[in-house]
Amino acid sequence: QAHFGTQTGALPARFGSEQRKMSGAMHVLGLAVATVLGLMANRVTARLVPSKALLGGFPRWRWILSCFTQAVVFPALLLGALWQGLGSYPSFTEWLRLPATHVLGLEICYVYALFASQARDMIPRMPRAASTTMKVHHWVVVLACIVALFAPQGFGLYVLGTFVLEMGSMTYNLHELYPRVWSISWLYQCTMLASNIAAMACGLLLLGMERLPLWMRVTFLVADIGVCIGRQHHALKAAGVIGAGRDLVDSQQGVAVVRASFAGSRPLSKRPGRLAGRQIGFRLSQRSGLRSVTAAACGALLWQGGQRWRNKGSELARPLARPSSQRLRLVVPKLPALRLAGLLQ
Repeated sequence: QAHFGTQTGALPARFGSEQRKMSGAMHVLGLAVATVLGLMANRVTARLVPSKALLGGFPRWRWILSCFTQAVVFPALLLGALWQGLGSYPSFTEWLRLPATHVLGLEICYVYALFASQARDMIPRMPRAASTTMKVHHWVVVLACIVALFAPQGFGLYVLGTFVLEMGSMTYNLHELYPRVWSISWLYQCTMLASNIAAMACGLLLLGMERLPLWMRVTFLVADIGVCIGRQHHALKAAGVIGAGRDLVDSQQGVAVVRASFAGSRPLSKRPGRLAGRQIGFRLSQRSGLRSVTAAACGALLWQGGQRWRNKGSELARPLARPSSQRLRLVVPKLPALRLAGLLQ
């Protein structure tokens, strides 16, 4: 066991019977204050990083704020909690098993901050362009924070498990902000894999918390495994290992660039935003996946019809004027955009 200190009998019992009745109100107040601070951070970041670009349905500044929270706020609170516990808890494993009523305080502040990081995106409502997966993720985190605050055991384990998940999410956010930076892509893949493995290990440790009801242990474990599988699946798609691959859609500009597979096609242009050879550009919504594959198939069939209007080095792919548009446009030089109405509905 990794010992925190020698004061084995110094476990804080800050809450008596009457104070435990007030703990619910205290947590409600703490979560509300943290959410207000999160909303204030939204306004400040929106002013400091003015941008109308949308990534996954969210403004660019929200991704930047999330990276700051995950890189600065969460580590500071966790390290402070561990440092604070050096002389108070008998061992690290004992800290993992403690309920929220027996920790010193910074761990609770961490959960408040985690709750606020999700709630600030949900007030007054989630963006319409946000994916269903992202909406479900926010609700799962919010509900899990509330349950963990009142669980009879395993609060420290919840703090540690969510922290390693947030470290993986931080690299995902960086990858969304800078999808063409090679070093960030590698950092994303390595950190996400390590984060998912560590989080699933924490989920298995949770099964040993005998004071937790069985339904709670099973629910947390199933949610943990589901989240980790979904995150790793997305990372593998981003790496091009499975599915269409991340290069199919440039979410930073809202442009899908698809190369039609024709014999004798010339090499690709290395200049961002410009196409050479038999490539095709679409003005597309921020959502990718099956819709992008459908767009690629339609574009390949329509390419030859517009080939004679193509100028060498023409700039076909360009940023979206309205990234939230849900209609597909085939961009061809010197021709009106062909609207394929209803294809993406």
